[in-house]
Amino acid sequence: MRQTFDPFAHGWLLLQMRCPALRAFRGKQHRVKDLCESYSEVVLYLEWLRTSGHKNLLGEYGQLCIDLEQDVYWFLVFYDAHPEVGMG
Repeated sequence: MRQTFDPFAHGWLLLQMRCPALRAFRGKQHRVKDLCESYSEVVLYLEWLRTSGHKNLLGEYGQLCIDLEQDVYWFLVFYDAHPEVGMG
């Protein structure tokens, strides 16, 4: 059985583990699909940097993870308060 990789699902799961407050928005993650996919890519690249010996970019990509976590949270808070945004 061949499994496919879903960066959106992967990113959302990682975000929920790292930021438990996001679990309250379960079912609304589609509103931040692109951010979840980006988070998945950044986390995978950060892990590659750690294991490959390319330590010079760890700080930059670590900060990018933190920034994406904050963006996802604030967008979900905004969309929760304004569910009509983006509908139409």
